[in-house]
Parts: sequence; structure tokens; C-alpha cells
Amino acid sequence: MYQREGKNSATMKTTIVFLSMMVAIMAVDLPNGFKICKLSDPDIIKCLSEAITIALSVLINGDSALKILPIEPLTIDYMRINSSGPVSLIQEYRNMKIHGMAKNVQVFAKNFDVNTFALFLEAFNPQLNITCDYEFNGRILLLPLQGKGKGKMTLYNTTMTIDVEYERYERHGESYLKLKKLNFYIKDTDIKVYFENLFGKDSNLGEEMNRLLNENAKIIFKEIKPAYEELIKQVIVELADKIYSNFPIKKLLPPV
Repeated sequence: MYQREGKNSATMKTTIVFLSMMVAIMAVDLPNGFKICKLSDPDIIKCLSEAITIALSVLINGDSALKILPIEPLTIDYMRINSSGPVSLIQEYRNMKIHGMAKNVQVFAKNFDVNTFALFLEAFNPQLNITCDYEFNGRILLLPLQGKGKGKMTLYNTTMTIDVEYERYERHGESYLKLKKLNFYIKDTDIKVYFENLFGKDSNLGEEMNRLLNENAKIIFKEIKPAYEELIKQVIVELADKIYSNFPIKKLLPPV
């Protein structure tokens, strides 16, 4: 027997679905340990510096409720860089792990607009350790370079800037933020590298090339820096979106 759904039944079903959505939204709590900054705080710049640094340390192991993956180490399955100029090289990296991304970083808010929430940050990381499986094919400083194997990179005293703009939107009667623009730049770093198996079994040539790479690390990193900036930018955007989409403004930045 077929029974057509009545108006009252349809209304009740809609109400149940709406209430279920609201319960799901309200069920997500801010991760334990998060520091909250009030917009009325006269020293909000200092508070934001501490809050963001703390948030990164809290999220080191990820957060299942927010569907945030662990960021210590940060794992990148695959990255490919095609560069030209002094570094005319096809670089492929697999199983890349970045250690120290969140644990070592210090974040300093430099400017914040309490009306638009626009934020400018500087960050400092004393040491980032990167391990990977690499494959190179091309030229560096006019010298041919070919190799495939294990690689290690260490970035020391890295300074970075992050410039963020937001737009506000309404959902379920609450105001939320979403990223409108995010610029991320690595201003300065000292880098040391070591790649096993450069030039195959010719270990002497491989060691000499590693020495050359380290002597010219600043020049080489300048050529590939945009690719690393884009990679870290994507990680920041994904992390921020998970936070901002789950919590209204009044919960993240209460007025008083």
C-alpha cells in the first residue's frame, strides 16, 4: 500500500533534519588548550601571538573531531618541482616528512584589524628537518645532476610572513569567517642538504656535488622557494578552514 506523506509529516522531518544539523555543529568543541582572545583586549596583538603558537602545539597530533591530520611530522606523499635558471632541474620528492613544523615555531602577530579581522604575522622556526625519497634530473649551476635515493634537508633560523584577509558569512544565524586571501613568504633561511646516491655508484662525485649544493644553498633555494611557499600555504589554508568553518566568530574571538 502506498501512502502519500502529509504536510505535517514533511514539516516534522524537516525540523528533525535541521535540529540534527544544529546538534552536529554544536557538538564540536574547541580543542583543549586553545587560548581565546577577546576583541576588547587592549593587548590583543600579544594575545594572538600566544594563541596561534599554542594552537599549533595543541594540533601537533591532529584532531579527529575537526578532521585535522597530524602536523608533526607533516607528511607530503608527493611533490614535483620544475625549475629553470641556475637551477634547471626536475625534482620529485616522495614520502616527504617535515619535522618541527609546529613544535618549534614561534608566531608573532604584527597587525590586526578588529573590524575586518585582517591579520599580519611573522613566524620564526629555529630548525626544520626534512627527510624524503628524491629523484633529480637536470642541471644546477650549469653542472649536470642526476640521482635517486634518500635525501635530508635542514632549514635553520627560518623567518616567514603570513598576510591574511577574511570575509564574513552567515550560517544558521551565526557569523563565520572564511579565508579571502592568504600570502605566505619565506623571508630568510639557512639550509643544509645531503642526498645519497647522487650519480649512482660514483660516491666521490656524489660527495663533491653535495658540497657544491651546500656552498650554493642560498642561490639554489631562492630558485625553488616558491614551490615550498605554495606547499606550506596550502597546509595553512587547510588548517585554518577546518577551524573557521566549525566555530563562529563569537566563539573564536568573543567581543568581551
